[in-house]
Amino acid sequence: MGVVIEGLDELEKKLAEAELRYRGAVDRFLKQQAELLLGTVRCNTPVDTSTLRSGWARTQSENGLISVYNNTKYAAHVEYGHHIVHMVKGKKVYTGKTAPGVKMLRKSVIQQKAMFRENAKAILEAMFK
Repeated sequence: MGVVIEGLDELEKKLAEAELRYRGAVDRFLKQQAELLLGTVRCNTPVDTSTLRSGWARTQSENGLISVYNNTKYAAHVEYGHHIVHMVKGKKVYTGKTAPGVKMLRKSVIQQKAMFRENAKAILEAMFK
């Protein structure tokens, strides 16, 4: 007495195809979302000399991850806020005032959140059709 299951070869083939499509879809999806986020964060970034705005970049997709970053020295100060200082005889002196953060990256992530979910759903549906 035994159990015979038919169609496993076909299922294995479909899963292998889905895995290949999924890998490519993840990279495309991540790149697309990172580019959309970059566009939004650039629009939300204040401009004085345009160094900060042009400093936004992204990494390549690696192991299902992409990073959006800005290596400009003062990017974190603009994002999160900072103490206002003046130079007095070559030393920094705190004025007692604080510049609030612009939250350009945070605002951009919130703006892109709804689209992210819609795109993720579409990719998963296409993968298992």
